[in-house]
Amino acid sequence: MKLFTTVLLLRHHLSIVALLVEDVIGEVDVANIDDVREAYRDKMKKKLYGLLREREKNGEWKKFLDSILIELMGYEDCNKTIDYYTLYYKLSACRYLSFEYYRKTLFECMNLFDRIDVQ
Repeated sequence: MKLFTTVLLLRHHLSIVALLVEDVIGEVDVANIDDVREAYRDKMKKKLYGLLREREKNGEWKKFLDSILIELMGYEDCNKTIDYYTLYYKLSACRYLSFEYYRKTLFECMNLFDRIDVQ
């Protein structure tokens, strides 16, 4: 029986390395890495949704967009697929789009996150 679970997300160059779950007796099990990848994708989709809300209320959306782009630049080159580049460049272009196209593009980017390989 586990009294508590500690989740440790290690990152190396913004890539997910491992998810460790420690139980009471001190044994360490490697959790399902697919769950970690899915959680990361969900986190990034939530950031994109937050970016949409930030622009709707005329907030600091450009700074928020920059922080997302910086995180994406940290992906290792071996993980940068055509979907990654499509996502990155669509997000980069958001700075110059009218709100109608900005909103449409952000929803397209949310769907692209399902197709990129998170390591």
